Amino acid sequence: MTAIEALLVDLARALESCEARIFLLDAQTGRLTQALRPPGADPIGGFSWKVGQGVTGWAYDTGDYVLATGSSVHDGTFGVPVEQQDRYRSLTAVAGAPLRSTAGEIIGVLSISSEQETTQLPTNAGEVEHLVLAECVGFALDELMGLDPDVE
Repeated sequence: MTAIEALLVDLARALESCEARIFLLDAQTGRLTQALRPPGADPIGGFSWKVGQGVTGWAYDTGDYVLATGSSVHDGTFGVPVEQQDRYRSLTAVAGAPLRSTAGEIIGVLSISSEQETTQLPTNAGEVEHLVLAECVGFALDELMGLDPDVE
């Protein structure tokens, strides 16, 4: 298990029954594609998000933390395509936090979802945990991908 995978597992434990995924922008397609998911998590296949689509796409597009709860998780509120809405109907909350390089550029999104009614994801504590982890993951990815101009 990589250090980033371990962070995703730890976050899921801290936020009670959540699942975290890392999405990065594919320069060729201009879409956000799943780059990493926790061990044992269901793959989401070849599906990717357009920038500005779904909570993940909104977080990337706006550069802000985005949270959806209830029906807004799966209906058209955040532009989830009709053909994908049933897939997300079981989720009670989804949140996206932009991943930033050390230079402040958005390089992806840390998306977290839950099917549990009692999840801490839509709480202030959940938001803080998510944002702290997004900062750590962003910096780690920045170094792994060689985006930091100060690193030789």
